[in-house]
Amino acid sequence: MTAIARAELQRRSAELQTLLMKGSSAQIIAAREKLRLSLVELQELGYWQDNPDEFQIHMRLYRVAAKLMFNPPASMSGLGKKVQYIP
Repeated sequence: MTAIARAELQRRSAELQTLLMKGSSAQIIAAREKLRLSLVELQELGYWQDNPDEFQIHMRLYRVAAKLMFNPPASMSGLGKKVQYIP
């Protein structure tokens, strides 16, 4: 059971990495949630107690995905704003 869950985790991790490079926010959110479910499943199986380093690697990816999903509102993006020169 653990081997199947690990394989699924690896697949979901790779999918999230790919989407971070060229996916939409909705795709990234969905892939991040799938990764979270895999992490929880392996936690319930007790896998992370024996492999804390691997857990940290996957959690780092999970956290990075959250930071990169932020889309600033138009008022913060600077697009369409006129440059004001203040002497």
